[in-house]
Amino acid sequence: ALLPYQDDSQGDDDGLPPQCNVLTSVWEGRTHVVGVADSLQVVQAVAETSAFLLLRPQQYPSQEVFSEVIAKCWIRSLETHLTTSTTIVGPALQAHSKLCKTLSQGWLQLDQACRNKPQTAIAAISDWFWKQQVASVVLGKQGVNNQQMTRLLDEVHEMLDSASDAVDTSLLSPILRQKFHLLLEPSKTNPGWAPKKDVYMLWVAILHLVPSTEIFSCEDDNLDAFVMNNLLTWMVRHTSSLSEQVDQQLAVLDTTLFFNLSLSKDPADTSSKWSSILKEVLAAQPDLQILMDCFVCLWKKGWKVQNLVSSSRDVFSGFCTHVAAMAVQDIALANPYHHHKMDEEDSESEVMPQNDDKYLKIARFLRACVGLDESAITEPLVSQSVVDSWVDSACQTSEERENVETEPNPVLDTLVAFVKANKVTDNVENAHRILIQSWRQGGILWNGQVLPWLVESENTSLRSTVLELASAESKAQITQLASSTDYQEDLAWLWTERAYRLLQLCAGDHSSTGPRPSLSIVGLGDIGIWENEPSHFLTQCLMRLIRHFEQSRRWSLFA
Repeated sequence: ALLPYQDDSQGDDDGLPPQCNVLTSVWEGRTHVVGVADSLQVVQAVAETSAFLLLRPQQYPSQEVFSEVIAKCWIRSLETHLTTSTTIVGPALQAHSKLCKTLSQGWLQLDQACRNKPQTAIAAISDWFWKQQVASVVLGKQGVNNQQMTRLLDEVHEMLDSASDAVDTSLLSPILRQKFHLLLEPSKTNPGWAPKKDVYMLWVAILHLVPSTEIFSCEDDNLDAFVMNNLLTWMVRHTSSLSEQVDQQLAVLDTTLFFNLSLSKDPADTSSKWSSILKEVLAAQPDLQILMDCFVCLWKKGWKVQNLVSSSRDVFSGFCTHVAAMAVQDIALANPYHHHKMDEEDSESEVMPQNDDKYLKIARFLRACVGLDESAITEPLVSQSVVDSWVDSACQTSEERENVETEPNPVLDTLVAFVKANKVTDNVENAHRILIQSWRQGGILWNGQVLPWLVESENTSLRSTVLELASAESKAQITQLASSTDYQEDLAWLWTERAYRLLQLCAGDHSSTGPRPSLSIVGLGDIGIWENEPSHFLTQCLMRLIRHFEQSRRWSLFA
């Protein structure tokens, strides 16, 4: 690059300055090195040197011909980067990354020089360089790797962000606009076409550099039409649990694309578009995990998801209410009420379905909706009225208590977490219903979460209320069952398990005013019901209950 021009012929015997001869020779030499890494290092050297020469002032009037030769060396370096396989690793990958940085820096420098430094060699051939050479490589349909193009644009974007002064890329914008629409062409002839990951990533990289208002600047290329016709269709396909093309990664990329398309739009218009999209997505029965991942994507990018949801609050609230109601109903249908044998099975042996994909998706979705999922969105997305509807779905009334499900359900799990997080402040009665329902259900939810939490000293008032309500229900139920002439083993099992859980809570209450475990608390201390019992129901319940306790503790129950 530092070789002088020849004063007499302004070139060698072939009519080329020494710089052109050396540069083209080095370029040809890239094929004679040992491996891919060495070859890419040669290409990087050519790209850096050619950019340096093009940024220098013209040395003589007829230099444009020689400048084009040097420019073609830079163009070939760009083409090498864009057509390199993405499977390279090790030293080759490191060399390719350095080439990407060199080209990105050169790209910006050449762009700036063409507009701000008319005396430079590149400025003299600006139209030819950008509109013909660069455009032909970037817009080439064959050989250009979208992932490598994305890496280049991401590097350019990073350099622009780190620049101390605002940098214009007006010469780059028209080419990238054409590239965006070129990637979209298959959708015009194939309605079932959907972009793959590499296309999404390249679109997003382009939008980082060119606003969507410039990408869709013509009436024939309408942004609203693209969002509501193309993008909406892809989002439904990639989120719907009924779709054969459901895909978490592509759904998040759909959301990311929407986010970047909306950055240069009016916030009110963005909210309106998102409301329409969300309604269609919810109507298509979305996969709950994927739907929440899309929300998290927007939240991490700084958007207030609560505001976006509020634009279609009735629809989203109705959807959340339906999800909870169906979750409870599905559990009832999948686990019909059945016979239990005390010696073979009890509620403590229950295993939470942690590996149940559907269970986990519903639980995570509901927790995220009320701001309880720390890995997702910390702000609640639904109102208290929606939470109240969940309580109505998961918590039976006094008339339904005999048919309560003993299987775990994600709605009640979420509600218990809601109570423990002290978020049920406006309706204390709901907190009581939730905790009593967990007492009825038992299992890991009661033994692992509710019971240890209730016996903590700061929950004395709440524990006393739960003890009072549970004791009253236990007494009422045993009185009713004892008067029956038919022995019902299932109901005997349910009552015994709940009675044992109630005595557990009494045993864990270490306050001086708390009741001690006894048969009176659960309803078996009333002599009257024993005298009028027409069957052996009470005897069976008593024997099953005391079997839960060690022999040394059994006599204390009769005190």
